[in-house]
Amino acid sequence: MNNQLSNQSSSIQSKSFESGAIAVLLILIALVLIVAALIAYRLYTSKGSQGSKSIINIKGSSIKIKGSSNPNSSSSSSLNRSEINSSSSIVSIPSNQYKIESNNSSIYYYANITLFNNQSISTSNTFQQEIIINSSSPLWSYISKNRFAQNVIFFYPNNKTIIPSWLQSFNSSAAVFWIKVKGIEADSYENVSIGFGNYTESFFNNISTGEAPELSSIYAEYDDGNNVFNFYDNFVDQQLNRWKFDAPEARIIADNSLSFFSNYGFNFIFTIEPFNNSVIHVLVINYSNKGPNKPYIGWFDTQTSKVKFQSSIVSIGYYSLANPTNNRYSALIDSGNMNPSSEFTVQYIFITAYPPDGVMPSYRFSSIHKL
Repeated sequence: MNNQLSNQSSSIQSKSFESGAIAVLLILIALVLIVAALIAYRLYTSKGSQGSKSIINIKGSSIKIKGSSNPNSSSSSSLNRSEINSSSSIVSIPSNQYKIESNNSSIYYYANITLFNNQSISTSNTFQQEIIINSSSPLWSYISKNRFAQNVIFFYPNNKTIIPSWLQSFNSSAAVFWIKVKGIEADSYENVSIGFGNYTESFFNNISTGEAPELSSIYAEYDDGNNVFNFYDNFVDQQLNRWKFDAPEARIIADNSLSFFSNYGFNFIFTIEPFNNSVIHVLVINYSNKGPNKPYIGWFDTQTSKVKFQSSIVSIGYYSLANPTNNRYSALIDSGNMNPSSEFTVQYIFITAYPPDGVMPSYRFSSIHKL
């Protein structure tokens, strides 16, 4: 009798153990199914978001979203300033990806640029910022080398407005751009973006995205300097309507450049419009001086007929000179009493705003993002 009870008890325990094991197994199977379902859902939603691509068309100086293939996404999208991470300079992209188009060319990669004004005074309301991309930069590989950086464009990330830009120089070691941005407050920063199209594409025009006149196969074909700088002249029209000059002992010829052929005497040319808190920039492409006297660039007070600031031209090269005061002076190019048979030639001249305390805002690039 006792043996029978013992056998029944063992049987009951065995069945209970088997039932418990089955229950645990069922729970594990249920958990596996739930995890698999979650993974499948994430893959599905991720695939759906990647398939959503809005197209942004650039019309004139603004960028507008044309539409989205995702019916759940908004028909318009923008990056708000609140989405800017000031510590990392990364602008978050909405889930509906987009593509920027201009001149039938499209941006497929971009990086953000944070401009830092670390001075105690603001920049001017509109300000020309120099941007240099060196060959050691991660951005360098995205620039078209065969098309002289024509696949580069600048824009504001918050409203997609194109930023006027001018490529000053491009060689195997660096690309130098000037962009015209809105003012930056004291001890503050501004975020802009740089976009890259395919190597075969070009955003260049002579309105908002261009280059120095000598870089084009046709002189000044894509030169938009007048829309970037406070004053600009590439002398393409052979006119000097914005200048006054005094050249009793020299010939001054404007023909896709400005050439001085001197025979002693101070022969000069200066802008009719005066400027304050400004910087004059000049590219000299020819220089042949037969004597010790040097030509120069300067700032000229037309009221007193005195040169207030000057810098000698000593060879071919790029020169700049600031008028850091509130006094309005004319930009001046002077032969400087050069010896007979001397000559020099200026390719172009442009004037930018004087940076706060003479210090150009610094800048930092984010990593590259693919659109």
